Amino acid sequence: MNNFQKLCAAVTLTFALFLPVMAGEITTMAVPPPPPSNSTVATEPNVSNEIQSPSESDILISNVTLTILQLLSVF
Repeated sequence: MNNFQKLCAAVTLTFALFLPVMAGEITTMAVPPPPPSNSTVATEPNVSNEIQSPSESDILISNVTLTILQLLSVF
C-alpha cells in the first residue's frame, strides 16, 4: 500500500509540473495563410549612410542605466 501511495504521489507531481509547461503550446490544424501579394509588400525606405549623434536624452538614459548596473553589481 505504501508503494501505491508513492506511485500516486509521483504521478500527481509529474502532471502538476507537466500541465503548466504545455499550457503555452497551442497547436492548430488550420491551413497557413497565403503569402502576401506583391502589391502589399512594403519597399525598403531610403537609408542614408550618415552617422547620427546621440541626443541628450539618449546620453542621459545611458548614464542612468550604467549607474544602476554599477550599483547592482555592488550587491
